[in-house]
Amino acid sequence: MTYVVLKLGQTQIIAQKGDIIKLDRQAKMPKPEVLLFSDGKNTRMGFPFLLDITVKLSKVEDALDDKIRVGRFKSKSRYNKLKGHRQPITLIKVEDILEKGTEKSGEEKEVKTPVKEIAVKQKKSETVKVKKEVKLKKVVKK
Repeated sequence: MTYVVLKLGQTQIIAQKGDIIKLDRQAKMPKPEVLLFSDGKNTRMGFPFLLDITVKLSKVEDALDDKIRVGRFKSKSRYNKLKGHRQPITLIKVEDILEKGTEKSGEEKEVKTPVKEIAVKQKKSETVKVKKEVKLKKVVKK
């Protein structure tokens, strides 16, 4: 179970891959700072942050939270007022948690082979072999 403790703005949040986080309304995406990382076996803490752990976040939507009721009441004077409030929030999804050495977590890496370098090496090795074979043939003929 891999999880991180993130600092987003002024709040600290424990998150895993696929979690949806509810924050106060954000005009732009906050930059996550990783305070702690655990992969189930090892736990690492940052002083103050872990720079080799990156967390990919995506904004799901801007919405309004559930309504809360705020009431005022004074006894013996028939004073009673109710107000409602819906806090504007931003929903953010944790897409991926990556360590510095891995490009994709939980998936196979794509291996790109440089075709030109391999071809050049093969040609060089073939030319070297050809030269050796020619010298050997000359030696055998004498």
